[in-house]
Amino acid sequence: MRYIDLLIDFSFKKIFGSEPNKDVLISFLNAIFDGRKMIVDIVYNKHEHVGDHKKAGSVIFDLTCTDTNGTQFLIEVQRNSQKNLKQRMAYYGCKLIADQIPRGKRKQWRYTINEVYVIVIIDGFSLFNTKSVYFYDFCLKDRQLDIIHSNELSLIYLELEQFKKEPKDLRNNLDQWLYVLKHLHQFENRPHFLNPLLFERLFDLAEFTQLTKNEQMKYDTYLKRKWDAYNILESAKEDAAEEGYKEGLEKGIEKGIEQGLEQGLEQGIEQGIREGIKKGVEKNSFEIIQNLLAKELFTDEEIADLTNVTLDYVNQIRLKQSENK
Repeated sequence: MRYIDLLIDFSFKKIFGSEPNKDVLISFLNAIFDGRKMIVDIVYNKHEHVGDHKKAGSVIFDLTCTDTNGTQFLIEVQRNSQKNLKQRMAYYGCKLIADQIPRGKRKQWRYTINEVYVIVIIDGFSLFNTKSVYFYDFCLKDRQLDIIHSNELSLIYLELEQFKKEPKDLRNNLDQWLYVLKHLHQFENRPHFLNPLLFERLFDLAEFTQLTKNEQMKYDTYLKRKWDAYNILESAKEDAAEEGYKEGLEKGIEKGIEQGLEQGLEQGIEQGIREGIKKGVEKNSFEIIQNLLAKELFTDEEIADLTNVTLDYVNQIRLKQSENK
């Protein structure tokens, strides 16, 4: 490939999270806000936020920055479905707001809060399952009157899975950016339909040959992880689905016979298959996680994301493996 995949962790942080390349991130953010906000300059912030006490633990973000007006932006890339993703993003945003409290000067603070935007790029699945909708912009507002209560915390989701526009359908800068995020690694040349002023710098930075030898090795490692994870999960899904189908079919037939009607039989089989597949997936998740831990290619947090379980569950399995050794 001529260009790197921007949604791989290494690529995303190199292109968007590097001080010399901040103009690329500014361009992307301005495309999202489409004139509602105009970002001129940013300062990168720390990625790790330590809890107020030892038991609280720390939180590691993908990328955070602050503009000249004090507005904070948290950009996250999510490649695998996760049960509590919405709650986690809300927590992350609240964490950034809570961190604005000046230590020891709370009385003088008077709750002056700078705006926080949590921007989530979702690749490979749909969080909201709304056909053809790929841009979501949430804030606190009245449900009945549609009156905005507060802009201090906003959550923006970009679903690449639902972004299916062709080059002729790209209407604005955000459309072009989403198309590039989704397809850059497939390009052989710089497409003529993209705004050269918007993407010239990005294309220069994203050429694989522009990476140092060490960076190329890192990129290849992350790319291999992505492929390994995909293959492991697809194989596990197939095994779980087959096992779940068989078990679900048996249960479904039993339910259908109990109901005693042909329609009831069909409904019972369908419901039983669904329950069986679900049970099969749950049963296999333990083995999947064990396999991923044994490969030592992923962090516990990455494994939790990949397998759609909690970090505590992964830690428990790792602990059991250590005890068995």
